[in-house]
Amino acid sequence: MTHLTEAFVPLRRQLFDLSMGEALADLARQKYPRDTAKHIARAWGIDASTAANVIKGHASERTLTKAIKAEGWSLLACLGAALTGETYSQFEERQLQQIIKRAADASQKLVQLRTRRKAMASQSLDPDALGDRRPADDLGARDRRRR
Repeated sequence: MTHLTEAFVPLRRQLFDLSMGEALADLARQKYPRDTAKHIARAWGIDASTAANVIKGHASERTLTKAIKAEGWSLLACLGAALTGETYSQFEERQLQQIIKRAADASQKLVQLRTRRKAMASQSLDPDALGDRRPADDLGARDRRRR
């Protein structure tokens, strides 16, 4: 039974994505590898049982708010990267590339429309293109005859 040799499945190999609490626990363990619960209890201003719950991956909204107030924007940036798989700068770069692609597509469409407009204008000025259509000044003659 080789597939049961490990007693646990690491978080990165689980079927479901990380929750906010699990990501916060991972980041706390990275920042404070020893006595993590004691360190975050002091740093974030939470009691020891709440800190122990954070290490287990259970964080309430109030605990998360205290952590963000204590750690600042760096915690938010790390949580965002842990939960989405990309940093904020990577996200901005991806968005910028999409905007550049849309602008290039719009520019290409504009060139196509200008080319089509020139082709239509040249056809309307060509007398052979008129065929058996009446000239523009004679369009109302039929209406005048009915009166």
